[in-house]
Amino acid sequence: MIFNRVRNNQGFSLIEVLVSLAIVAVAVLAMIKMQSYYEREGETAAKGLMAIQIGENQLELMKPLSYADISLNVISGTVSRAGTAFDWQQAVRSKTLATAGDVKQIEVTVTWEDRWQQPQSVSLATIRTQY
Repeated sequence: MIFNRVRNNQGFSLIEVLVSLAIVAVAVLAMIKMQSYYEREGETAAKGLMAIQIGENQLELMKPLSYADISLNVISGTVSRAGTAFDWQQAVRSKTLATAGDVKQIEVTVTWEDRWQQPQSVSLATIRTQY
């Protein structure tokens, strides 16, 4: 007579549990690393937007001035926002364009340091004509 043995598997073996725990641990570590990356990139983007706003504010201050009132010079300053010091520099230069004649180019550069003390910068520029 041949007896058929029926295996009665109930539950998981220790090796199966350890392998699944290792897979879950790797996935959790990857998610923590991604969270750190997104936090850092989000901070960089937020500070970049602040720098753009500072540069735009400096350019807006030039709008009410007439062409003759805009002097060719370089001025600078510092603005503190959200615990970060943003240094800005505004340079006005004279240029000659074939289509517009003499114009004044206004360029604002805003610089700051990120959390690793690496310099970051944003530059905005526009031109003003006599007409």
